[in-house]
Amino acid sequence: MAENATELKERTGTCFFMAIELLNLEATDVIHSTHHDLESFIWVLVWIVLRHTAHDHWRKTEACSATFIYGDDDNATSAKQHWTMARESRPLTVFSNAPLTNLLAGLHKLLLVSVSGSMEQRIKLIYDAVLAVFESAIHSNDWPLSDAAISFVPPKPNLAKSIDKPNLANPTHKQKKRTRTRLEDEETDEVLSTEEDTGTVASQALPSGTGTGSRAGKRQRNNEGAAVQSTGDRAGSSRAVRRSVRGTAGSSNVSRGGSNAAGSSKATGGSNTASARSRKTAALPRRAKKA
Repeated sequence: MAENATELKERTGTCFFMAIELLNLEATDVIHSTHHDLESFIWVLVWIVLRHTAHDHWRKTEACSATFIYGDDDNATSAKQHWTMARESRPLTVFSNAPLTNLLAGLHKLLLVSVSGSMEQRIKLIYDAVLAVFESAIHSNDWPLSDAAISFVPPKPNLAKSIDKPNLANPTHKQKKRTRTRLEDEETDEVLSTEEDTGTVASQALPSGTGTGSRAGKRQRNNEGAAVQSTGDRAGSSRAVRRSVRGTAGSSNVSRGGSNAAGSSKATGGSNTASARSRKTAALPRRAKKA
């Protein structure tokens, strides 16, 4: 056994029921042994009692989730240690089931001396001690005849978060519309910020003669106030302008096509008229000679 001790895995089994020593990652010299498995067996029984019996734990239906924590070894260790220490002054009572209450009390005594105190003071769990507690409880005559296990009802999910969360894989029409509106707003903000930066640079480039009390400085401040007001007007109507531009883009192309056709027809007609006049002018000398 000592030769293969270094090859043994120090952490095996279900994390909820793991022994307290194995949850302590700072204890690097701990080797997974039989007393850890016996402690895990006790935690399995505690889990069943907290979930499926009527007991007097002050957290009631939340007692199991408060005692067994997953994903954080430090919190899991603290929760199990708290359970072990608190049961010394407040033992858990299972309603209408004295043998089960006594069984939990006997196992708690063995668990308490195995995890409290220094490593030298601890008494490790052994099979004979655990089996003796179980045999004493099993041979009791007070076991209830009709004490069916209570069904565990899992907590309801938070539907508010699932409703508000958008479905990115298959977005709806409203989600697409909100996305387009957000992109348009970001584009407007970018344009306005660019214009404001341009105005700031221009105001910083004023000549030195434009002081606070000079006429040029007052004129500049008036111009800046008008620029800020016009910027706000442009921010309010920028979205409408973009929509109108999109709607009239097609009609402007049609009107340009029509105007080009009209211009070409007028040019053709004018050129035909000019050529007719030139022919008449050329024919006048001939008629004069004949006369």
